[in-house]
Amino acid sequence: MAEETGAAAGTLLDLGRAWPDMVFWAANLAAAPLWLAAIFFPIAERTKRVWGSEGVAVPFALAFTLAVLPRLQWWLELWLSGRLALSHLIEQFADRESFLLLWLYIIAFDVAIFASIYRQALANNTKPLEMSVWAAATAVCAPLAYAMFTMLTMLDRDTVEEVDEEPTTTPALRADQQPASASATEVGMVETDKTK
Repeated sequence: MAEETGAAAGTLLDLGRAWPDMVFWAANLAAAPLWLAAIFFPIAERTKRVWGSEGVAVPFALAFTLAVLPRLQWWLELWLSGRLALSHLIEQFADRESFLLLWLYIIAFDVAIFASIYRQALANNTKPLEMSVWAAATAVCAPLAYAMFTMLTMLDRDTVEEVDEEPTTTPALRADQQPASASATEVGMVETDKTK
């Protein structure tokens, strides 16, 4: 009996050690199809349905929330204590469970950022190849991709506004290009015809 209890406790302990790995791989496997769809099939109907949805990042945000709740006090103290030195943060995220929280946070953030980019790109009728590039860039470095996308969108908008504001003038016609007007003889002929 004691041996069975010890074996059960050992199994639970192993599961306790393994759960960060399981959650880590589950989150990556859930995110991979989203990124692959955005990169290789950016304008497919299913891709539009998923990435065009406001809730695409919710499952990842929920996973982060569930993982952080047992360590909520630690998480809040970490950011509110004022000890934001790099060496302190490295020390705090050195263990597996802490790094898992950071990783889930990054995935949720990246997905939310690209969902915003994707919706704007669709509204602007962005070419599929360009959307693929934005998806790959966001998957690798979301803050940089978002900054570049936003700047380019603003520049595009300014260019369009400048073009719209330019007055449209018609070029002056040369003498030989002037529209022909009816001669006095032709007018007289028309009037004579009317009196008959």
